[in-house]
Amino acid sequence: MPRSTSTRRVDIRTTPARRTRYFTAARRRNLSLSEWARRHLDEAAEVDLAAEAPAEPTAADVTAALAVKGALRGSTLRARVAALRETSWR
Repeated sequence: MPRSTSTRRVDIRTTPARRTRYFTAARRRNLSLSEWARRHLDEAAEVDLAAEAPAEPTAADVTAALAVKGALRGSTLRARVAALRETSWR
């Protein structure tokens, strides 16, 4: 089994029974406990991070966004925002 080039540690607390289960699962895959844990943590991170990622814009979204580009030109929005930024909230 090739040695990992990882340089950082992640320590977790667990019960002896859980550690034994993890170790047994890793051995069944012919992996070190560290490699087994890394693989499962990587999978979990991918799932969790994918849930947070915004959806890719559709062609209709892009078309709609381009249609309103510049729609606020000539409005007083910029001046109103600037005035609000200068307001003291204290």
